[in-house]
Order: sequence, then C-alpha cells, then structure tokens
Amino acid sequence: NRTASSGSGGSNSGGDALPRDVSTFTIDLGQMRSVKVFFNMDDRTSGQLVVASANKQFRVLHFHHGGLPGLQKALDDWPMSSQAVRRNEEVSESPPRSITFNICRTHLDEDGCHPEEGMYCALTLDAWFGFMDPDGRVTNEPLIRKIIFFGGITPDARRIVWPFLLNYYAFDSTHEERAAIRDDYRTVYQAMKKKREAMDSAERQQFWQKVQCTVEKDVVRTDRSQLFFAGEKNPNTAMLQEILLCY
Repeated sequence: NRTASSGSGGSNSGGDALPRDVSTFTIDLGQMRSVKVFFNMDDRTSGQLVVASANKQFRVLHFHHGGLPGLQKALDDWPMSSQAVRRNEEVSESPPRSITFNICRTHLDEDGCHPEEGMYCALTLDAWFGFMDPDGRVTNEPLIRKIIFFGGITPDARRIVWPFLLNYYAFDSTHEERAAIRDDYRTVYQAMKKKREAMDSAERQQFWQKVQCTVEKDVVRTDRSQLFFAGEKNPNTAMLQEILLCY
C-alpha cells in the first residue's frame, strides 16, 4: 500500500504552508490496472492523477500545488509500470497533455491463485504416451487438459500434443484413424496447391495484391530467434510461406 494526502483550501502564496485540513487515504498498488497523469498546460506541475483498478473503479487525485513531474519519474522508474503507446491523435500533442502507465503484476499472492496452482508439472512425452491405450486412444482427457492448463507442455511434446488440443485429432482416435486423417488432409493440401499454381496471369496478379504480398511481408518478420526459423534462406520459412499461400 502507498499513503497519499489530499486537501482543499485557499491558494498558497508567498511560501505559506499547505492547508491544515488534509485527509489521508491508502491505495493498494497491487489492485491497480493503469495510472493516467493529466497535466495542467500552464505549468505542467499540477493536474490530476487517475488510478484505474482491475474492477474498473477510478480514483481521481487532484494536485493543486505541483508534484506531478516527480510522480511521473517515480512511475517511469517503477519496474511494474510501463508507458502505454500513444494514440495517433495524442502523438501530435507536444508536450503531451496526459501520460498513461500500464501496471504489470509480475506475480500473484496465494489468495489470487487457483487452489490447484503449482500441483502439476509440465506434460512430458513419457507422461503423454502413458495416457495412451494399445490402440493409440488417449485416455483421461479432463486430467490431461488440467495438467496442461496448470503446468504447460514440455517443448519436445508440443508438436505431438497440440494437434489434439486444436481438434485436428480426437482424443479417442486410434493410430490408424489418425493416419487416415493425415492422408486426407495431405490430399486436400496438394489439391489446393495445384489450384493456386494453375492460376492464369490475371488471377495471379489479383492473388498477389490481395494475399501474397501480405504473406511475404509477414513471413520475413517471423521470429528468427526461434531455432526452427533461424538464418537466411531457411527452408522452414519457405515451407511456412507455402502453407499460408495455400490457405
């Protein structure tokens, strides 16, 4: 918690002390979602501070006697806050009339967590295959989903598990049924690819304008820090482009 003070009274001049009728209140910073600082354009030291909580409640604090620049610096330096991107209409304001800080909670206390949080480790390949019967059906789907929800999936198991989470395969499908599904989709994909490659010049030009130019721009921006897409002329990047162009 942080304690702040607010007050009302006549204007201070000549170094007079602040008014005596000052009230004290507290704000739980753990419940804040954002903070917005509004500056008075005449001196940019006074203005308002608007605190928005997670349940969309707002507190407006009025700074009549300066202090906002120091508060802005404190928010800039606070690791849990970051300045929000300014909208187009705000960029033209120089200096800006207001600055918004988003509050990022790096962890939750026990009261904010689900009772089963921390009870499950990430789903491994060995654990995944341990849920399979001899025909390849994945048993106990609710438990598997709970493990994944709370613990995640180890990187080596993701390409095996995600097709089930995306309903590409049913959990109760057999090895043979999944092989047939792969064959069917491979046939569909090859037909779509041949249809795209058989376009005439007018269709190809229209396709390039509506689809291909966007896909080519997006593919080169794929995260190259991921080993699968790292390096120039990576065949995996070319494969990704082919898939996107087909679909």
